[in-house]
Amino acid sequence: MTSPSRSTLLLAGFACQLSGIVFSTLIPLFVVNVLNKTPTEFANGTFAWRYFGITVGVAIFGPLGSIIGAGRTLRLSLFVTLLVELAMGFTDYQGLRICVAVGSASTSLAMVQVNALIQTLGRKNPQFQAKVNAEYRFLAAFGAVVFPAFTTNVIIRLVPSGYWIAFFLAGSICAVGCLGLETAFDDLVKTTSAASDKANESSTQPKSTSSALSLQAWTKPYTAILTSPRALSTLFHVLLISLPSHVVGTFISSRFKDVGASQEFQGASMSLAAAVAIPAIFGARVLLRTMSPQAVYALLGGCNGVVITLVGLVTDPYLLASLNMVSFMMSKAGPIAHSVWSSQSVEPILLPAMFAVEKVMGCFFRFLISRLLGFMAERMVLGDIFVVFGLVGVAVAVMEAFWLQAAAPSTSKLKGE
Repeated sequence: MTSPSRSTLLLAGFACQLSGIVFSTLIPLFVVNVLNKTPTEFANGTFAWRYFGITVGVAIFGPLGSIIGAGRTLRLSLFVTLLVELAMGFTDYQGLRICVAVGSASTSLAMVQVNALIQTLGRKNPQFQAKVNAEYRFLAAFGAVVFPAFTTNVIIRLVPSGYWIAFFLAGSICAVGCLGLETAFDDLVKTTSAASDKANESSTQPKSTSSALSLQAWTKPYTAILTSPRALSTLFHVLLISLPSHVVGTFISSRFKDVGASQEFQGASMSLAAAVAIPAIFGARVLLRTMSPQAVYALLGGCNGVVITLVGLVTDPYLLASLNMVSFMMSKAGPIAHSVWSSQSVEPILLPAMFAVEKVMGCFFRFLISRLLGFMAERMVLGDIFVVFGLVGVAVAVMEAFWLQAAAPSTSKLKGE
């Protein structure tokens, strides 16, 4: 079978990332600055339920990528995201909350498939795998550079209530990505798995439509992940390192407003942060040549913890914007190491399920943390919440350093595979 071109996959991935920006960046700007919701209302009423939607949606539909193929699941997810983003332009706040939950779930499911396909495409060549990962993250960063600033400084200036235009634009690009994805990606994971030395593990792929709809076939990929000590270890450490940074995604818009930054300043600074993050994406690729993905991810998590602590201490909008740039760099470089790390833990056929399990577990804990952050925001100064979570991030990185040192023999073996 001829290897499919990565360009159509990257286009679909770019569509996923733009929709991700809608739900993670534009929705907070819209809810906080236009609807004037408080940090507590946003954390409890919108952001927490976004993660609840992702948890439920990906938990139910996560195995699809390992059952009917990651390419088919990607197309379906993009189509659902398109419908949701169109609906967001016509709904009230309660409807918006539902759309955010459903759209975040479909976008996350699409990202799971893109990630699985990228790791499978470069599985036999680690340097090519890192290259495609870097290209994908570059496109994500490019979207994060352009989209928030274009929305707040062009669309909103021309149409003050024009966030719906940005939602429609992201939906249109989902349509392009859905239609443009090569059909050769439909069975890429299955074909790669069959060609591997452990092809017998591809028995998790049902042989017919009827068996694909059975409960056993639906749960078998999850069972394989949750009974693999190597996969569980990876999931535990990845989630532990990433969770403290959730405070930035939840409260950075409120923190900007807290120090007196305008909506336009927020959009411009977030776009600039994304631009500065682009070199960090390729820097992570360089680090992976000399360090294990575990070590790179832990290092970036610890550095981000220090930055988050400082975000809670500064009161100047420009200093806050600068620190947010550094934090954004860490958050964009980290997933490259994380994806390579996760791809080394399971066979290709299980990659969609692996990323789905990680997404479900991560979003469930983020849902709980969002509720905790809403509770804390009623009782603490916003800056102090950043300090607490930043210090937790530093402490986790220190613990990871000790764990990595204790597991040095297995770590080197993993790196050489």
